[in-house]
Amino acid sequence: MITVNEQSRGLRYRSADNFRNGPNNGIHLRFSASYITGSHAYKVGLTHSHGYEGRETSDGGQPLTYRFNNGVPNQITQRALPIYTRNNVDHNMAIYAQDRWTFDRLTLSGGITLTMEAQFADLIQLDNVLLPVAEVRRGESLEMTFLWRALDRISMPYVRFIHFVDADGQIQTQADAEPSPPTTAWARNVVIRDQYFLPIPGDVLPGEHQLLVGYYPVGSPFTRLPISDPGKSQDVDQRLLVYTVTVLP
Repeated sequence: MITVNEQSRGLRYRSADNFRNGPNNGIHLRFSASYITGSHAYKVGLTHSHGYEGRETSDGGQPLTYRFNNGVPNQITQRALPIYTRNNVDHNMAIYAQDRWTFDRLTLSGGITLTMEAQFADLIQLDNVLLPVAEVRRGESLEMTFLWRALDRISMPYVRFIHFVDADGQIQTQADAEPSPPTTAWARNVVIRDQYFLPIPGDVLPGEHQLLVGYYPVGSPFTRLPISDPGKSQDVDQRLLVYTVTVLP
């Protein structure tokens, strides 16, 4: 049945003019091993992802749309559909290691630098993340430093949000704040160092948790800035996966 758009009332009837389907498949593998004594803690592991995300736009076998004005036809639109797109992730792998020594009251930690090269709306790029530790105890704070860069002049202020989610995808704690300086003051291609200490609640269950980061316009927390390029990481509901952190008992 041919779709009709009635101009005078802004009404569409008979049927929709296009249909979308988003087939996807992803396999994510994680492995880690820890060696912990009273004074020494060491962890090594890897993550690996592969799969695809597709998008199919079709017209349901009806390529035409009529436009009426008070019941009088004044335009016919013919669509060149279907359109198929597919993004493949063949092998996205990372290997990590973390070392910590404690001598009386002195703690020495060997941290990691995570290369991201991810972009938000072709406007903001996350170059790297400095994560001194990949394990944290309940009640402690998780330190992280984001290295941001503006790809163009940013005219709108954005809030940077951090989500700490469990294995079921539930947010256990989060932090929402404008970076300092605010995004409207960022010069193009100048690295912005954004350090934050995320408190871990005392009732969080031990185990692996995902650290996610993203942006939204000030005053619009439900309008997340889309991830135009996940770089060396992956998009988790318009949030960039930073790392998998282990919460210790």
